[in-house]
Amino acid sequence: RIEYDADGNLLGLLIEQGRTNQFVQSEKFTLSAWGRARAVPVKDAVGPTGVANSAVTMSDNASGNSSTVYIQETVTGLTTGNDYTASVFAKKGTLDFLGLKAASLGLTGGQAYIDIANGTLGNVGSDVTATIKDYGNGWYRCSITFTATSDIAGSIRIQMWEQIDGGNFLHDGTKNILIFGAQFEVGGFPTSYIKTSGSTA
Repeated sequence: RIEYDADGNLLGLLIEQGRTNQFVQSEKFTLSAWGRARAVPVKDAVGPTGVANSAVTMSDNASGNSSTVYIQETVTGLTTGNDYTASVFAKKGTLDFLGLKAASLGLTGGQAYIDIANGTLGNVGSDVTATIKDYGNGWYRCSITFTATSDIAGSIRIQMWEQIDGGNFLHDGTKNILIFGAQFEVGGFPTSYIKTSGSTA
């Protein structure tokens, strides 16, 4: 396909290998495929494609708690030694920072902290690499890549943070970020977004 940068300038022809998005619900973070902890996702925001109500506002649950706020989708069928990449589009809300974590997958440093206000990476764990790419209008595509250390199942977590290095915050119902288009694929970098709705694609 023809690729453009965030300002609409022509970059050239993009040629990619075939990939599969293994997340079964890439946009509907409100459905049961996505587990949640102290998070309230509502599909009510304009996404990076400019479509109304295509993106989700992920807020805290106003519980007065201060534990990590996240949503996650389970990943299975990993093969030892293979590279895997998880990605999501994100935009700052009242909070400026996103976390992406490969959880319960045998990694000791499986998390990256990302500044989605300024488009920069923060602390990146020793077992992952991370990227952030500007998609315009405040939207960034954020990713982590890791190598599977065993054939186990785990999850990919999308977290919201008040500080670039984490740090829990009081849940009062006013803290939020915007998210859209999650992807999990075999490979060492994120390819073009593949929408799913109920099954892998």
